[in-house]
Amino acid sequence: MRGSAGESGPASQAEFDHPRAVAAGPDGTVYVADTGNRRVRRIDPDGHITTVAGQPWGGAPAQGCLAVRADIGRPTGIALDPTGTLYIADPDHHQVWRLAADGHLHAVIAGPLPAAPAPTTPTADPPWTNPTSLAADARGALYLTDPIRHRVWRIHDGHFVTLGTAHRT
Repeated sequence: MRGSAGESGPASQAEFDHPRAVAAGPDGTVYVADTGNRRVRRIDPDGHITTVAGQPWGGAPAQGCLAVRADIGRPTGIALDPTGTLYIADPDHHQVWRLAADGHLHAVIAGPLPAAPAPTTPTADPPWTNPTSLAADARGALYLTDPIRHRVWRIHDGHFVTLGTAHRT
C-alpha cells in the first residue's frame, strides 16, 4: 500500500511510497530508498523498520546535518560499501550523500557543479547532474549513473572518472 505508516514497528506492516532501491548488509539489515516519502529506511534483522535519513516533508540542508532531520530530496539509489557505510543518491540536489557513523550526512564530493563533464582528478566539484543508481565494490569504489549526462561514474580515493558515455548519432 502506498503510504508512510509503520515507523518503528514491524516492517511487514510498514507502508512505502515508490521505493526505488534496496541494499543489504552482511548482518541481514536491509535499507530501502523510500523515494516518494523522501527518506531512507532501515529494516533490522529482527524485522523492525526505522528511518535513517530524510524527512517526508523536506528538512534541513543535508550537508553536515543529522541524517534523520535532513532534506535528501527523493532518493533513488543506495549502496553499502565493504565497511557498512551507506551512500544515498539524491538527484534533487545533484548529490551523493555518505551517512557517517555519527549519524550526520556528508557530500561525497561537495561544491558547485562544473559547466561541462570531464574525467577528473581530486576536486571539490562533482561532475554529475542527476545521480540515480549506486553500487559499491569490494575495494571501496562507488559507482553511479547519471542519465541526464548519459554517463556512469566511478569514485575511489577522491578521484572520479567516467566509465562511458552515450553514443549519439
